[in-house]
Amino acid sequence: MKVKYRFTIDDPAQARERRFVRDEDGWPFPSLPAPGDAVVIQAPGLRSLEGRPVERVIYIAATGDAIIELRADGFRNDVEQQVTVLMEMGFREVN
Repeated sequence: MKVKYRFTIDDPAQARERRFVRDEDGWPFPSLPAPGDAVVIQAPGLRSLEGRPVERVIYIAATGDAIIELRADGFRNDVEQQVTVLMEMGFREVN
């Protein structure tokens, strides 16, 4: 199953939400996480975002893929620091 991690960050300076996604080739567990579960996101050779709370899981039956929405709050102090960390970990901004 292909998985897409998605973070949404509220950016008051731009008066909008900013979305970041990263595609994964597979999910290593037999079942998807549930809202409230914590997910560790690894970046090869870099750092990890430990214990990010799952907000929502969207399963796409037609393709067998899933989108795992995670909360960005709390892993950095401000929006630009959050954006920098996500970009360094292979996320791309989509809107």
